[in-house]
Amino acid sequence: MILSFSPTIRACPARKRSCCYRTVRTAAFFLAAHLLPVPALLATPSVTVDLAAKKDNTIYEPSFGQELSNGGGQHIFVGATANPPPDGDIRRALVNFDIAGVIPAGSTITSVILDLNMSKTMAPVQTITMYRVLSDWGEGASVATGEEGGGAVPATGDVTWTKRFNPGSPWTNPCGDFSATVSASTAVTDVGHYTWGSTSQMVADAQAWLDVPSTNFGWVLIGTESTAMTAKRFDSRENATADNRPKLTITYTPPGDCNHNGLPDDTDIASGTSKDCNANGVPDECEPDSDHDGIINACDNCPSVVNADQLDSDGNGVGDACEDPGGNGGPAPTAQACGTCGSMATSTISLTCAGIGLLRGRRSVRRGLS
Repeated sequence: MILSFSPTIRACPARKRSCCYRTVRTAAFFLAAHLLPVPALLATPSVTVDLAAKKDNTIYEPSFGQELSNGGGQHIFVGATANPPPDGDIRRALVNFDIAGVIPAGSTITSVILDLNMSKTMAPVQTITMYRVLSDWGEGASVATGEEGGGAVPATGDVTWTKRFNPGSPWTNPCGDFSATVSASTAVTDVGHYTWGSTSQMVADAQAWLDVPSTNFGWVLIGTESTAMTAKRFDSRENATADNRPKLTITYTPPGDCNHNGLPDDTDIASGTSKDCNANGVPDECEPDSDHDGIINACDNCPSVVNADQLDSDGNGVGDACEDPGGNGGPAPTAQACGTCGSMATSTISLTCAGIGLLRGRRSVRRGLS
C-alpha cells in the first residue's frame, strides 16, 4: 500500500503553516508505522541447518560365526550380497546426528531430510527403509579392506550384529533394537544421491531427540534381505569426498524468537544484542512503544510523547515532555485551533497539534515572565 500526501498550503493561514507542515509529517509517520504492512515481521520465522553425521557404521550378519564391523571405513552397506540367506551376508547401516548439539532447545522442528550418496551397486532398484534405533551403539576404529563390503574384525567400541559395543553390551534383539514404525523409505537405483523425507515420522523422531537428547540413537537403514544381490553401498562420514558424506537437513522454528533473528530471546538478552529494561525476559524491540522513541512503555517516563532523552528535571518520575509548564505533572495545555491541512483526518491533526500547543503554552509563560 502506498500513501500520498499533497497538502494545499493555501488552506493554512500564514501564521499556522508550520503547524500544518508538522502535522503532515507526523500523520505520514503515524500511518506508515501503524497501517502499512511489514511482510518481514508477519512472515513465519524458520531456520534451516545441515548436520554432518556424528557416527555411522555397518552391522554384518555373522558369517561362520565371525562378528564384523566397519566403524572407521569410508562406506556403509544395506541389503544382501551374493550369498543368499541363511548363509549370511546381510548388511544394515546405522547413522546418527547430534540434533540437540546444534538446534536450540525448545525449537519446533518442521522438516527433516536425510541425504546419502550411493556409490556402488550390482543390484536393480531396491526400497531402503529407515527405522528409529532404540538402543545406543558404537563406532570404533575398524576399517574393512578393499571395497569394504566384507567388513573387518570389530575394534573396541564397534557395533556388530549381536553387540552394541564390542566386546560386550549385547543388543536385546540380535541384528539391532529398533522401532517397528517406518520413519521413511525411498527407492534406490543407480549411483547417485538419494534422500529420505521429509516425513511426519522423521519429524517426530527428530523432535523427540531434540526434546530428550538421551534417546537419540539415530536410524537403521534396511534393504531387501529375503533374496541375494540386493546390496547398496553408501558413503560414510569418513569418506574422502565431503559432498558425499551423510547429511541431515532440518528446518525448525526457534523458541521465543520475537524479533525473528534466529536466536532465542534469552540469548539475545544475555549477549547484549537486545535490551530488556524491565527485566521480564522479553527483548525491548518486542514490547509496546506507543510514541516510537525507542523506550518501551514500561520504562518510558512519558510514553505518549516522543522523548528519547527521558529528561525529568524535577525528578518526580514524570518526563518533562509530559508535564505542564509548572512541572506539576498535570496535563499539557489545550492546543489552540490549528486549522486544516489538505484533506488530512481531523483526529490525526488534533493529536499532532496537541503537542504543538504545549510548546505554545510554554512560550506564553515565558513571555508573561519577561
